[in-house]
Amino acid sequence: FMEMQNGFPGIVGAIDGTQIAISAPSINNELFPPLLFYNRKGFYSLNVQIICDSKLKIMAINARFSGSVHDAAIWTTCQIRELLRNNYIDGDYSSWLIGIY
Repeated sequence: FMEMQNGFPGIVGAIDGTQIAISAPSINNELFPPLLFYNRKGFYSLNVQIICDSKLKIMAINARFSGSVHDAAIWTTCQIRELLRNNYIDGDYSSWLIGIY
């Protein structure tokens, strides 16, 4: 991100979630009921978290969550969040993700 015009100091990636549409799950599926996949936008989906670099190269992707799960909830389980948090606690204040949550 520093190589961009008017670069962003300390930004190591961009993060966001996106709803990927899927066919409605079977109503007889006891393990994964359809309501789990119905998102707030009104369709069935997976909520996929993606982290990319400034050239839009995907650095990390997480497609384990159903559409009803909020982006912030996915972030709380993210290993990269834990890594950045631990680095911050250890004094590294120069590594940030840019995104909207």
